[in-house]
Amino acid sequence: MDFWVALQLRTARASGWRDELTAHLEASRFCFPTDVVDSKAGKDEIKRMHLEHELKYSKRPHNRRVNYWRKLSIKYPFTFEYEELIGDWLAAKVTNFFFG
Repeated sequence: MDFWVALQLRTARASGWRDELTAHLEASRFCFPTDVVDSKAGKDEIKRMHLEHELKYSKRPHNRRVNYWRKLSIKYPFTFEYEELIGDWLAAKVTNFFFG
């Protein structure tokens, strides 16, 4: 305990996971496993975040929930569908290449 008090008195600040992610973002560096979605750990992290966000959303009262699809036209509010996004990009690129 004395160690932490000494650090606080010397103006050191404790940081958590959110601060770690922010530091990586500001330094333009990848943060494993959050930013490496192709790995098994990245996929597990995305599943964990998906469940966490869905649980938080379902705990809200019905009149306080955001209707993502109806109001904002967001198809997947709690996940990142990378395969679908890349497929759409490739289809658009091929269309622009042949017809653009």
